[in-house]
Amino acid sequence: MLLWLIAILIIIIACTFTSGYSDTVTCSSNDPNQGAEPGKTLYRKQEGDFLSPYVSSRAASMWDPYWKQAASTDCAGLKMSTAVGLRVDPGSIPVGSLVNCADNDLRGRNYGGPGGGGTAIYKYSGGTTLNYFTNEDRAAASGPVITTDCIGFTRGPDIKN
Repeated sequence: MLLWLIAILIIIIACTFTSGYSDTVTCSSNDPNQGAEPGKTLYRKQEGDFLSPYVSSRAASMWDPYWKQAASTDCAGLKMSTAVGLRVDPGSIPVGSLVNCADNDLRGRNYGGPGGGGTAIYKYSGGTTLNYFTNEDRAAASGPVITTDCIGFTRGPDIKN
């Protein structure tokens, strides 16, 4: 009995370290990107039946280490969301830049709407700190927004405007 348990544990560990999960898909049919050739566009599968196209294979590799193992699926019923750009590391963003969280939103609202993390806009204030704009419409109107995964960032004081 003990040998069976050890064998099962070894198999589980081997599978964990030799295969990875990819949240990257291609559409074999019903691609929401009108006019796209089936199977050519790489998408990040988001919660809520949304697909976010990667801007390039380089962007896919930054977000998903297993992107080359993308599953091909029928995309009927899936909706198009905003494009996923290059992943940005804290500190590589100019201070004062506007940021939208595609994943790991600092307000705890990760859903698959536009941008994956929603419409929250933050201002980068240096280090790993992002300050949330309480009026998202005014924040979005104040300049271009960098969309990234916000893992590694912390939330500073809100900006009331």
